[in-house]
Amino acid sequence: MFGLAEGVAHVLETATRVIQLIHQFNEEYGPILNLPLEAKIGIHMGPIVAGVIGRKKFAYDIWGDVVNTASRMQSTAEPGTIQISDKVWGVVKDDNRFVFQERGELDIKGKGKMRTHFLKAFNGGPLKTSFSSGSNKDFPLPHL
Repeated sequence: MFGLAEGVAHVLETATRVIQLIHQFNEEYGPILNLPLEAKIGIHMGPIVAGVIGRKKFAYDIWGDVVNTASRMQSTAEPGTIQISDKVWGVVKDDNRFVFQERGELDIKGKGKMRTHFLKAFNGGPLKTSFSSGSNKDFPLPHL
């Protein structure tokens, strides 16, 4: 059975891979393109409403407070970071594959004060978020 903690851990793992891929892209192509990519990721959890909208052109969309809160987690994060809500942290805080840093309480628009955390490391390795020596060979990029 795929439980809640495993599902949340999978989302966090996927987010770390995105940050690592962007870091690797910047290392390999940043000097050539002179245009480093930046990303910041926000994660929250809870119930949502989803559906298809439109009469002629259909689009799948999701709505709800969780979507808005995740968006606020992203918009208040720092470039190159993964910021999670205290609710997400509560589910995975004992998973030793992850290292978190409490960011403290932030004033989140439409929510008030919320305690948030940064995901700092996954599987014992820190997240690479800036230019540094060496690249992440786990996620090779194609050569242009």
